[in-house]
Amino acid sequence: MGDHLQSLGSEAEGLESNVKDELCMDIDPPFSENSATADDWRKALSKVVPAVVVLRTTACRAFDTEAAGASYATGFVVDKLRGIILTNRHVVKSGPVVAEAMFVNREEIPVYPIYRDPVHDFGFFRYDPAAIQFHVYEEIPLAPESACVGLEIRVVGNDSGEKVSILAGTLARLDRDAPHYKNGSPVIDWQGRAVALNAGSKSSSASAFFLPLERVVRALKFLQNSRDLSCNKWEAVSIPRGTLQVTFLHKGFDETRRLGLQSETEQMVRHASPPGETGMLVVDSVVPGGPAYNCLEPGDVLVRMNGKVSHFVTLIGIELLTEVHVQDLHSITPDYFLEVSGAVIHPLSYQQARNFRFNCGLVYVTEPGYMLFRAGVPRHAIIKKFAGEEISQLEELISILSKLSRGARVPLEYVSYTDRHRRKIPQSIAVTIDAVDWIIETVKEVQQKEERRRVSFKRSFRNSSSCYLVEYFLNTKGSFLKISVLKNNMMKTVIIPEEEKANGWSEFLRCLNSTMKREQAIDNENRAQQKADTSNGKVLNQRSWANVVKEPWKPITNQNSRRRDRSGVFSGERQLEYSGNRRYQSLLQEMEGGSKKRGTLAIMKKSKKRGLKSREGCQVARRKKLPVR
Repeated sequence: MGDHLQSLGSEAEGLESNVKDELCMDIDPPFSENSATADDWRKALSKVVPAVVVLRTTACRAFDTEAAGASYATGFVVDKLRGIILTNRHVVKSGPVVAEAMFVNREEIPVYPIYRDPVHDFGFFRYDPAAIQFHVYEEIPLAPESACVGLEIRVVGNDSGEKVSILAGTLARLDRDAPHYKNGSPVIDWQGRAVALNAGSKSSSASAFFLPLERVVRALKFLQNSRDLSCNKWEAVSIPRGTLQVTFLHKGFDETRRLGLQSETEQMVRHASPPGETGMLVVDSVVPGGPAYNCLEPGDVLVRMNGKVSHFVTLIGIELLTEVHVQDLHSITPDYFLEVSGAVIHPLSYQQARNFRFNCGLVYVTEPGYMLFRAGVPRHAIIKKFAGEEISQLEELISILSKLSRGARVPLEYVSYTDRHRRKIPQSIAVTIDAVDWIIETVKEVQQKEERRRVSFKRSFRNSSSCYLVEYFLNTKGSFLKISVLKNNMMKTVIIPEEEKANGWSEFLRCLNSTMKREQAIDNENRAQQKADTSNGKVLNQRSWANVVKEPWKPITNQNSRRRDRSGVFSGERQLEYSGNRRYQSLLQEMEGGSKKRGTLAIMKKSKKRGLKSREGCQVARRKKLPVR
């Protein structure tokens, strides 16, 4: 009995030691790789620091997710023979960029982008290795398989353009969600190998986030194989990248059971998965118009994938076999743009389509510039209609623009990502018949007034049921009428733009008259009046230069004008103005497109012939009704 208990105890101790060994291998790195001394780190850093560069980049145009501007970042040499530098995607930029690298000895060389990943935040610059004449350095090898929990690391980079900064740390997790990437510094171990790429940090904590290097190593191999060292030329390389335009999240088994996963399926997945698996992939979002848009929905659990056949579990627990086409990710990544009047327009990328929930390839405004800014089009807008035509691709917009003349004014319809889920309901107001008559007369009154006399125009009307207010406004986008109706303590407003040649107001009047069944009568009356005026030799709505010159000057008294005499007291003497000169002035303003302050034309000039050398002499000439030339 004692021997039996002793054997059971020894088996238990052996089992406990095996569990400890497994946990040590899974969580902690081997002791031999983590027992680095200060001399080991000093040797590693002496090899790494010369290969780290400071990157000064200038984005010439706003493009996709990046704005125009200049910035500093970090990169490091991963291939000395071919001249390849690894850094972040937002440093390489998704659009046009001008960049240069500075080594630790302050030797500067120009660098050129050769690849940026469409989704993950890494990219490559190239440089001419022969341009480095005085600096001795070695490339930093990539070792993504060495990353493990508990590994002691150093982050080597520059702090806002400074020369070198070194931060110490320890890897705590390997399964964190991707943060907002930035920086581009190498994360090295004590042997001088890069185990990750610095991604970002939290200002509210002492945590930093790193990008794994598995995909970086794959892309680097494609670039190295495409580089022809004999002819010293870079060939265009295509790195295969497939996409379903679907975002997956890793969820625990408890969460997947709540989403409808059956216990039999869970046991099958646990048995087929590697030891230590804690969950499954769940669909988080699907881009509209993508290959999986009508096949998958958020909350579906991925069970297995084999070629084109994917096995999913829906939210209600039904297993679904579906065939999904894998799309080329580079085909939906924009590589060109249209620039017109400072506006930068290009097809919507997968990155922004996933953020905004729009279809890929739509006409996307990354920078409004002068023309679109004046039209009120914001940044990140999607153009839906231009010049009355539906557009869904950038080529259609280019075709329409090529047919327009310089200075043409066309309507534009756009939608912003902030109001993509909003439903626009037309604004309407209810008015009575007497109010319609008043609105028609008020709009006609505004049309007949000169533009300078419309300022501060305001009319109000009240009947037994409502109060009405018509106001005139003018801004950089044009002039418009604001019609407000107050009824039952509720205010409703309608804006009527003037448009070119007051077509907006004329169309508004036509609609009101047609509603009141007066359109035909008004047309007949207008035609009869036009015929009568033509028979009498009158010219309608025209002011010619000859007619203005022929008009005799007529003295007109201005009741509101007073002048100050030498004693400083206002006299009640009325100042004379000349109607012919005033009409001549307004005509000049219309021809020159200028706008002057309301007032009389300055005709009081010194005249040596008549001896009028002062303002007082000019007033005397006016009293004698002498024409001043």
